[in-house]
Amino acid sequence: MLDDEDNLVKQNAWKNILNLNEDYIEEAIKSSDVGIRVLAADKIQLMYKIDNDLIKKIFDDDSSRIRKKAINILKSKPELYSSGEFDDLIIKIAENDNNIQIDALIMLIESGERNELFIQKIPLWLENENSNMIKLVVESTENKDWGEIDWLINTIMSSSNDKLISRMLRRKKSIEADKYRKEILLDDDRNAILRSRVIEDLFGKEQGKEITKIIHDLENNQNESISETAKMYRKSIS
Repeated sequence: MLDDEDNLVKQNAWKNILNLNEDYIEEAIKSSDVGIRVLAADKIQLMYKIDNDLIKKIFDDDSSRIRKKAINILKSKPELYSSGEFDDLIIKIAENDNNIQIDALIMLIESGERNELFIQKIPLWLENENSNMIKLVVESTENKDWGEIDWLINTIMSSSNDKLISRMLRRKKSIEADKYRKEILLDDDRNAILRSRVIEDLFGKEQGKEITKIIHDLENNQNESISETAKMYRKSIS
């Protein structure tokens, strides 16, 4: 049955044998059938003790579906990711795979661990304005203490992905978020649309003296969009 021509029958047979005996995982990983390799990867994730060489084989798989499984294994096993042993492999497979880049970003956010190698790559990954990436990163950072992942938040806020930046700030109320709001509003080199969006998201919400004064001063900004938005903010809280 393990070699049955019917893929469904063959995959069910492999599923049963993998449930009974983990010794067959390595053989399953080498299968030409993607479905069987998926079963093997799923089984590896459930193992208490995982052979790092098996994970490396998953990272080296031709299928992006399987490689994504490798990232998921590391996400579920923080002790494996924190070793740094897989960093180069993650970077390698993320180069031309936006989905892997997203998964790697989420893993970094969830782990909270500073990673110098990834810091070099994140600005490139953030150039991708994929709506799913923005949604997942915003959701992952929303309930995080930004102070604990300040290296990552700072990298994001310094990026060119204005949509991601504005969405993150819109959903976050904290001292750290206010720090970035002030920096963006005071930076004349920043995109005017982003600065206007930051102000718009504060409509109807009383702010501290510092941000209020910054917005008030922006009423005289040379950029019409910024000055008009600043005036509208004052009206929204009056």
